Amino acid sequence: MTKLLDVNGLGRSFGGVSAVRNLSFAIQPDEILGLIGPNGAGKTTVVNLLSGVIKPGSGRVVFSNEEVTGLAPHDLARKGLVRTFQSTAVYSGRTVRENALRGAYFKRYAGFVPSLLGSSRAKEMRTAADQLVEQLLGWFSLQKVADSVAGSLPYGFQKTLGIVIALAAEPRMILLDEPVAGLSAEETDHVRDVILRVRKRGISVLVIDHNMRFISGLCDRVVVMAAGHELAQGKPQEVLRQAAVIEAYLGKSNVAADHQ
Repeated sequence: MTKLLDVNGLGRSFGGVSAVRNLSFAIQPDEILGLIGPNGAGKTTVVNLLSGVIKPGSGRVVFSNEEVTGLAPHDLARKGLVRTFQSTAVYSGRTVRENALRGAYFKRYAGFVPSLLGSSRAKEMRTAADQLVEQLLGWFSLQKVADSVAGSLPYGFQKTLGIVIALAAEPRMILLDEPVAGLSAEETDHVRDVILRVRKRGISVLVIDHNMRFISGLCDRVVVMAAGHELAQGKPQEVLRQAAVIEAYLGKSNVAADHQ
């Protein structure tokens, strides 16, 4: 089976402490994979390693059949691997449309001088960026607020806008770091629906979150981490019932109770 992302033996230590140890997993085209685990498991470190924010100490990362281990974030983004952050990462004082154009200009910007002079190439790229953004705003039900200041939107819609910004860069895969952190149940459901729409566009997703209801209702598979290493992999409904996973999240006293 074709692998879009293939991670083998990924590792990274800080000051002699292993944050991630010998982690391996793969993501298929159009798949939503959850990366979960208790606090301190190393999940965000993994996303930072995959997105080029920090460099691996060991292991290989292959994306679309090309080794990308240790590449910088902008190089990875150009290859189609884009991430969002735990915060919304929107410019609160700019409009929704202006924020979305940030992502579109990543691949559709002719350069400062051509844009300043209004070259035909610059105009073509600007038109293409505008068209892409309008399409995305419509797809994710943000057209009605396109001219509103982003900071005035409910937090859930700001999270959606962060995903739209990433999509405007035309990725093949998105890494989502806690996309529903701090959201209400209604906002969480909205973001889940947004991510499912992302998959319908043929884009794979790696998502980190602590909300097990959200993860189990969204992901095709999950990888569970504990203390920097893999604890389990598989379908959410199967993995979340394993004694080792329950113990990692809730402690040994809850394992017996859960299996009575």
